[in-house]
Amino acid sequence: MEATRDQKRSASPFAAASWSMELKDLELRAAVEAGREAAQEKKREAAG
Repeated sequence: MEATRDQKRSASPFAAASWSMELKDLELRAAVEAGREAAQEKKREAAG
């Protein structure tokens, strides 16, 4: 996977920017998901 990542980066500035935005989107989704899980955990602790 490392090779394809480098290929995408060096393909063009636009492709690199697109890849970077895609990565940020994935990171944001992961953060949102982690936040949801933490909130559910707090609710369980408060209820139980």
